This record gives sequence, C-alpha cells and structure tokens, in this order.
Amino acid sequence: APLVVSSLKGERDAAVTRHEELLVGMEALIKTAASKGVQHILHISSVAAADHLRAQHQVTEKDGLPPLASYKAGYDIFKRKSEDIITDLCHQHKMNYCHLRVSAIFSDDNGCIQCNALQLQSRLGSYLTTPIDCNSGRNISAAIRLVLKRLKKTPENVQAVYYYTRSTLHPVPYGNHLVDYRRAHNVQFAIWIPVWLVEAFVRFVHVLVLNTWLRYVPFMPSIDYLLQVSSREHSFSNELFRADFPDISNHEETIYEAFVRRKKVLQIK
Repeated sequence: APLVVSSLKGERDAAVTRHEELLVGMEALIKTAASKGVQHILHISSVAAADHLRAQHQVTEKDGLPPLASYKAGYDIFKRKSEDIITDLCHQHKMNYCHLRVSAIFSDDNGCIQCNALQLQSRLGSYLTTPIDCNSGRNISAAIRLVLKRLKKTPENVQAVYYYTRSTLHPVPYGNHLVDYRRAHNVQFAIWIPVWLVEAFVRFVHVLVLNTWLRYVPFMPSIDYLLQVSSREHSFSNELFRADFPDISNHEETIYEAFVRRKKVLQIK
C-alpha cells in the first residue's frame, strides 16, 4: 500500500504502526468487498481529514484538502490517507463511494470524550466564542441511513464527499454546547472563567509537551492535540448535504435535546 508510508517524523512509533496496520487492513477489506461484488462504499470519515490543526471557516467540499505533507497530527494523517485509499480503490474497481465527513460527536456512550469534556467544565468552564461544529450520534445515524438509501437506489445522485457537521444552519460558538450541557443537567451554580486564561493554559501545555519530558508521558500528546484542536475554528458548510438530503431536517435533534436524551439513556443524575 503506497499510501501507508509514515510521514509522522518524531511521532509515537506505536501510534504510527497502529494506523498503518489499520490502513493495510482497510485496503484488504475493500479489495475483498470488490471481489465479492460489493458495489457501494459509504465511508464515515471525519473533518480531521481536512487537517484539525489549522483553522477552518465554513469550508466546503469544493475547497479540496491541504497537501498531505503539511499535516502534522497522526490522527489527521490517518483519516486523510483512509479517504485517499478508498477513493483510489473504488476508482480502480468501479465502485460507487461517498466520504461523509462528520465533526465532533456527542454520543450515548458513557465514555464519550466530547461529553466528558463538557462534564469536566460543567461547574468551572469558559464560554469559548470560537465556532466549532458538533453533532449528535443520532443525527449522524439519520444521515447514514439517508445516504445508504440513496446509494442503493440512485448512486449517481450521491456526491463523493459531504460535510455533515452540525444540526444548526449556521456555526455556533463552542460555548453554546457547554451552556446546553449545563441546562440539560440542571446545573444551577457554575463559574465562568476568562477566555484569556484558557488560551494561556493551552499555549503553556503545548510548549511543555513540545519541549520537555512530558511528551513521553502517556496521553499527554493526545491531550495537547485536543487542546490545540479546540483553540481553532472548525466550521464547515453543510449546504450541499442539506440540499441533496432535505429530509435530514425531519430527523434532527438539537444538541440540547441530545444531552437530555443521553441523560435519560444513561440514567445520569
């Protein structure tokens, strides 16, 4: 697999190896699917394929992707290479395909990273004004059903790439999600800390991870990556997806509704 050559100089070898193994396995899986007569591939991709470590404002499908050599984060490179491999193989085997790029997801899983991050901020947090697209697992499931149905019936009417990253028509500040989380969980007392303090903390952690032994501490590089991602705007135009699949509006829930439903499902007090 020519795309499985590592470009992560200085990154954790174990993570690189794991990603490369996944890419090799995915390539083998698609080749097997093609040999068995599979005609359609729906790839649940991520906005990370467009490089999480750069600011993005209302990016569209027509904007294309940055040069792969400019990517720095292992996860982003993995998602980008996944798309490249799938696109190349589907062209080779004349299979229909679609990359559905999704954003951060608030899922019903008790270990949901996004939800747990908001839980940590439920009493002490900052209202970040940076727009960061987020969605719920239920909304993503509805989008998957719609795309699969179209792929089976009229694949010629499905685009190669879609962004479906939020349930609102326009981007909203990340702070809105924290407000919704607190409201859904009836948080009566909470403290808002200044945004500048959060920004200073993010910069401080980044410098430490880059220049000290902390880079070797388990999970610290991942924490630094997530903090760097959260410090940049990540908004994407969903106009193409909504135009092609207008029924999505009949199945969507708001982020607040997602938190309320999740609370009942997990029986969170």
